[in-house]
Amino acid sequence: ISTYNKYFNGMHHANHWFDRVWYLSVPKSFFEDACTAGPFEFLTAVSFSFEYVLTNLLFVPFMSGAAHNGDMSTVTFGFSAQSDESRHMTLGIECIKFMLEQDEGNVPIVQRWIDKWFWRGYRLLTIVAMMQDYMLPKRGLSWKEAWEMYAEANGGALFKDLARYGIREPRGWADACDGK
Repeated sequence: ISTYNKYFNGMHHANHWFDRVWYLSVPKSFFEDACTAGPFEFLTAVSFSFEYVLTNLLFVPFMSGAAHNGDMSTVTFGFSAQSDESRHMTLGIECIKFMLEQDEGNVPIVQRWIDKWFWRGYRLLTIVAMMQDYMLPKRGLSWKEAWEMYAEANGGALFKDLARYGIREPRGWADACDGK
């Protein structure tokens, strides 16, 4: 990020960055709103919508792009983080299923949270789309190709599985797929 920001050198002073760098306002908004939601909505926002549905779009294609451009330190960080993400994904899907299995009255509540946090997470990841398509000197996998592979194929299967609980694709799913 520092390559594109003339006011900061490197990743030091994280608190200063978090408060002042326009580029970080989108993730800041997402995570601050998630942290101020209730505990079950937080699980839906972070562990399910972000970690389970959208995280592969962040770590797999972008880290591959970094490798294609010789940035092995980003690759090392990213693939290390991805192993943590697999545990987070397991937590996310199991929490959703647990909430849905407790009471059928939870279905519309959880669906509303999935709709909201999918869209917020999708808008958050447009930052990654921009970096992947426009900031890599040698581009590998485009955002469109990554979306088709990791969101449409995987997410489509996920929501078909959750249909047995009464959950459908999030509102905005078709718009996200069209806008890839």
